[in-house]
Amino acid sequence: MSADRFDGIRIFRREVQNTGTVGGTEATAAGLEAVTANLPGGENADVRTYLTRTLSERFREAFFAKAVLIVEGPSDEAIFSAAGELLGIADLAANGITVVHVGKGSQPIALAILRALGIPIYCVFDADANATDGEACETCGRQKRNRSSAEASNRKVLHALGATEESFPPAAVTETWACFHEELEDAIPGFRNHAAAVANEMGWRGKSPEAYGEAVRRVGKAALPAELVEILEKVMALAQATAAAEAG
Repeated sequence: MSADRFDGIRIFRREVQNTGTVGGTEATAAGLEAVTANLPGGENADVRTYLTRTLSERFREAFFAKAVLIVEGPSDEAIFSAAGELLGIADLAANGITVVHVGKGSQPIALAILRALGIPIYCVFDADANATDGEACETCGRQKRNRSSAEASNRKVLHALGATEESFPPAAVTETWACFHEELEDAIPGFRNHAAAVANEMGWRGKSPEAYGEAVRRVGKAALPAELVEILEKVMALAQATAAAEAG
């Protein structure tokens, strides 16, 4: 699936009448206009460019999901997948849930794409309140803008979610999105120590999905923060509601 062929996407769903009977098939068509309408102002100059950046092979699986959990990176995806295992959700995919990582900067376009297709979404991001602007590079003279970049991204994501824009929002779990004030890893007691130990033992990169997934398993179910558990419960509820609607 390429950005040039995005207009050709069709999702077919069984249409359930008010009486509870299945009345036929409903088709939802993708369109650049619908995606543009869901984008924050100033980000719709070249929609196809955003589509090209976002339509990864993994993201395309979201088109077949009953609910989509959008996270920032592959390590976040590993955390939620491993947490799901600990909570007795043997396989999120088996429950119709697709977890996709797109980067915080691409979350607004991901939201716009899935909304245009009528796919239920739950979005999770880090506010990165602990980020700092670094000193200027000795070679190029440019200053790192980690905190400034995080602030701008937070506002764009919150705008796309229809929430009040804040520079560094507090931790929150709502019906359709969640935010960790600093980083997801910091919400899990002892997580970073476990991740470092796993990476050292296995020779993996410290923030690799494999190391993060194993670190969650070592932390154990009892230490999972309430926020993480609640997020998975809400995503499951979205998927179950979709399944119920399709079953009529």
